[in-house]
Amino acid sequence: MTQRPAPSSLELPAFGIIAGEVTLAATGGEARAPEWIRVTPRGKFATRDGRSYGFDPEVLAARFVSDAVDVAVDTNHGLALRATRGEDVEPIGYAAELQARPDGTWARVNWLDPATAAGVVRKHRYVSPTFFPDASGQAVWLHSISLVATPALSMPALLHALGGTLEPSMKEIAKALGLPEDATEAACLAAIGARAEVKPLAAALGLPETADAAACLAAIGGLKDGGGSLVTQLQGQLATTSAQLNALTKAARDKEVTDLLEGALKERRIVPAQRESLVTLCASDEGLAGVKAMLAATAPNLQGSGLDGHQPGTGGEVDPVTLAAKATKIQAEHASAGNPIGYAEAVQLAADAKA
Repeated sequence: MTQRPAPSSLELPAFGIIAGEVTLAATGGEARAPEWIRVTPRGKFATRDGRSYGFDPEVLAARFVSDAVDVAVDTNHGLALRATRGEDVEPIGYAAELQARPDGTWARVNWLDPATAAGVVRKHRYVSPTFFPDASGQAVWLHSISLVATPALSMPALLHALGGTLEPSMKEIAKALGLPEDATEAACLAAIGARAEVKPLAAALGLPETADAAACLAAIGGLKDGGGSLVTQLQGQLATTSAQLNALTKAARDKEVTDLLEGALKERRIVPAQRESLVTLCASDEGLAGVKAMLAATAPNLQGSGLDGHQPGTGGEVDPVTLAAKATKIQAEHASAGNPIGYAEAVQLAADAKA
């Protein structure tokens, strides 16, 4: 026996249509449940609460044959309502055959307990199918067949009487989607599809996942209207960040220059009077590189003052200021000749010439 595919989360069963009244049959003076009962009408019919459904017996009979699944018979739609909540609901029979007749769909029922079936039929005289409709309300297949005591009962009233929550669930789904409570299943499915398309855009705009197209458009409009102020704000943030970066860079440069010149003073590669001019030269990357090259080419113990009892060394001393002046001249000469060089290279050339 095959199985029907499971309904989707939004595919809800419908009922509330009364197909007809069950008449007990008499055999040998003893009443018994009938073998054949009409389970759907033919054509379009409406429930008391305003829903409209269509029944094509040929389609339902063909689907029954295709599924090869006997349809359960119960009372008061117990299998559709209570069984889905985990309650134990016993069927009273199974429809083993469906026939398409001029007045509707008829089912041949195998009653599980023929002896008690007549009593059940006597108390529940009306037949009401539980079926799954398509988006247009046309019945597609039968879920179960119920015997009910009240004819033409509206679906909400039946749900309330049985403690069911099927109809409120659809209302809650519609409400969550921003639709009217009486929105159809097709409308809910369309809204879910549209929301799935909008979801990535909502995330990019910083909106909740539940935001709809209108909310996304409003957010985009806000960006457009406030674009000027947003640019100004970003420019201000960029200026602040740049200033902070420049301050950090200057602090690092100042420390490097201070450490370089203090070390040169301690090694007596320069004299204190040269310090300020060298600080000025170190203001640029190229100048700092040139001063480093110049100090590397300058011998230590330059121009001893005699105050500490030491005499200056002899030979090989280089005056950094003089060296810097020569380097500047060499750099200018190369530039005039169309062969520009960096300051560090000019210092090295000046030092080599001195040697």
